[in-house]
Amino acid sequence: MGMRYMSFRENITRRFLKLTKEGPQNKLDEIVLRVLEGLEAVYEKGVTRRYNAYASGAKKRTEFEAVVISLGNITVGGTGKTPMAVYLAKEIRQMGYTVAALSRGYRSESEHGCAVVSDGHAVLLSPAQAGDEAVLLARSLPGIPVIAGKKRSVTGQRAMDEFRPDVLLLDDAFQHWQIKRDLDIVLINACDPVGNGHLLPRGTLREPLDGLERADLFVVTKADRADRDEVEKIYSLLRYYNESAPIAEANHQAKWCVPFVDWQAGHTDGAASLDEDTAVVALSALGNPESFEETLRDLGFDIVHAVRFDDHHSYTEEDLREAAAFAAAKHAVIVTTEKDAVKFPADTIKNEDPVFVMGIEIEMTAGEEEVKRVLKRVLGG
Repeated sequence: MGMRYMSFRENITRRFLKLTKEGPQNKLDEIVLRVLEGLEAVYEKGVTRRYNAYASGAKKRTEFEAVVISLGNITVGGTGKTPMAVYLAKEIRQMGYTVAALSRGYRSESEHGCAVVSDGHAVLLSPAQAGDEAVLLARSLPGIPVIAGKKRSVTGQRAMDEFRPDVLLLDDAFQHWQIKRDLDIVLINACDPVGNGHLLPRGTLREPLDGLERADLFVVTKADRADRDEVEKIYSLLRYYNESAPIAEANHQAKWCVPFVDWQAGHTDGAASLDEDTAVVALSALGNPESFEETLRDLGFDIVHAVRFDDHHSYTEEDLREAAAFAAAKHAVIVTTEKDAVKFPADTIKNEDPVFVMGIEIEMTAGEEEVKRVLKRVLGG
């Protein structure tokens, strides 16, 4: 159906994932799996030792004069943390509290430093400088400061010094034990809750499943894309490791699909949208492009071509020209995600260009009142 642009890194990663999910097909696969199992054992010892050092007090955790809420997961891969972080930040602000969001700034210039992505008034950095997820957070949360950097003790202190928020929201931080937190929210992907059950690099688990007992709240995401029986099995799994944390469910819903120039200007309400049965070229650089494409089909669009790049790919003018050529040949329009759109060389896209951006938001489908109750309790409301 589409064209695939994979970097060497992504090619190797996907081959490993296929091998670890489907098992060995030949002698070489068996050797590779044995090596991965050996590395898994080393990884497990390391991550357990690191956690125990903080849990025992041998290593001190940084504390802030703010309520600290961590959002994370037990596996690598897409659970929808960015839309959930946007939902949480907005809920906290609606409750009357000020909040600052801390993003890792993955694969950006800021990852190993500290940078203010947004001061609450304007987006100050590019995706190359701060990371696509951090910039998307900043765009989605006007009025809320966003700071990027891997060391949350550093970015948290920067946020406290410059903005004095009531709440620090740590994105992707369930295993970031250096910071003392008041609430740990863990997202579970209903379509792939624990991978193959193995730790990195034999599987996709970031830590042993026993770590689930630390969670204060679970949100099962993409619940609408899994059979109900499978979702119930996830409930049983979570209850096995954690008897008390509330469990909520959420779907990722497409809320609008508007021209790029309108999206860039911040106009998503009332902008011209696409009709069903529109022929589209799906353009993305995501960890799970299939989910994006499935959403387009669910909306009634006809995907005539899919262009997929490596996750976190930085788009060039040539990339957009090639996608536009595919669209023109098929009498179609280009549809992409917000995470992709923030990385486009925007000055090359004109008003008349058929490029549309689809907005995805979290929609709580079960347990939303419980989520709000937990937030109110930890915030002292």
